[in-house]
Amino acid sequence: METYYYETGASCPTNYDIETYRQVFYSENGEMMPIDGVGSLRSPWGDGGVTYIKNQESKKAVPKILKIGYYSETEDQFFEGQFELDKKL
Repeated sequence: METYYYETGASCPTNYDIETYRQVFYSENGEMMPIDGVGSLRSPWGDGGVTYIKNQESKKAVPKILKIGYYSETEDQFFEGQFELDKKL
C-alpha cells in the first residue's frame, strides 16, 4: 500500500455561504481522519478555501470515504453526503 502526505480543504461558490459541521475522511481500514476547518465558508469556489496539510508526522494511505455535512445559508437547508473516493492518482 502506497502512502502520501496530502492537503485537505473546503470552499464554496461565490454568494453560496455555508456552515460545515461534519467533514471527515475514512481510510480503507476504517480509520477516521478529520478534516480541519469546520465552520463558516465564504470563499469563492476553487479559491482554496481553508487548506491544511495532514499527516505531517507520517504518510498515510489515500482516504477511501468522505463524509460531509453542511448548512446552506442561501437555501436555509441542511445537506449531508457520503462519497467513496477514487484511488487513482
